[in-house]
Amino acid sequence: MRAQEFTQEERRNYIGASDVPALLGMSHFKTPLQLLLQKRGEAEPEVVSSAATWGSHLEPVIAEMITAETGLSLLRTKRDYVHRKMPYFRCHLDRLVKGKPQAVEIKTTTKHVFERLWMETETGIADTVWAQCQSQFACKPDLQNILIAVALLDRREILYKWVQPDPADIEIIETEVEQFWTNCVLGNELPKRMQVEDWKDLSLPTGTSAQATEDVIDLLQHYSEIEGVMSEAKGRLELLKRQLLNATGGVETLTDEQGKPLMTFKRYSTKRFDSSRFKEENAELFESYQKDTESKRLTIVSKNIPSREAFVSTESDETPPPTFVN
Repeated sequence: MRAQEFTQEERRNYIGASDVPALLGMSHFKTPLQLLLQKRGEAEPEVVSSAATWGSHLEPVIAEMITAETGLSLLRTKRDYVHRKMPYFRCHLDRLVKGKPQAVEIKTTTKHVFERLWMETETGIADTVWAQCQSQFACKPDLQNILIAVALLDRREILYKWVQPDPADIEIIETEVEQFWTNCVLGNELPKRMQVEDWKDLSLPTGTSAQATEDVIDLLQHYSEIEGVMSEAKGRLELLKRQLLNATGGVETLTDEQGKPLMTFKRYSTKRFDSSRFKEENAELFESYQKDTESKRLTIVSKNIPSREAFVSTESDETPPPTFVN
């Protein structure tokens, strides 16, 4: 949680544990390409969010509450722990537990975000926080446990979850960090976990073309199949909506035996800016506020993609199924 205390110039010189989620393509706030540009000093200065600022200011108070609720004696440390083999990989720990090989990672959020990003995972921990903690284990291998303390600001409560090192995940993270730093930050390669928005923002020559490999065709087939399933599901949902309205007579509220609402169908109004009318009545002013923007659109031409049966029939029966990587 102390990341914002460092200047962006200082953070250019290493990969921190809090950078790893972005490096792995997990972050909701930063893509692998954006992280790379920051490490190269080619990005615009990053604006620290109000949520991060509040979290930083509240950390000492939350740490005192953790001690009061758990009985753990916590120590604040200002040092960084550097990976024993990769000097460009390091972490900071919010708190150490006095006299024990344990640490505390403090997070602040709301109940809604917690339920959306934490409770739906297999570990019960947000993927980004899991990756950060495993990175901390990698940089300080004598740690045996990390207590994740999640302060739900809108509920005025702290939730706790102990996490242990996962050797397999640590190995993956170490490999990814080494490749990212060596091949991307110091080299000229692009991150291998680029997000769609990364490719849209990337300046590439126009008119480029390439022939699809078998692996790419496999991905296209999966995309086309899932797109078809989603389209069929959307049609079924629309049919069910129509059937529900016909079956209930369009009542505003449908309830169960206890009066709890099961479905609502209420009228609402919205306001929107009538750009067509404004353009017609203020053509010159409308034009002065126009600006040119460029983007890219990914279009899958499904009709040209061979079906899985047609594609597999030309291959050996021993062709392995595709493996997907984030």
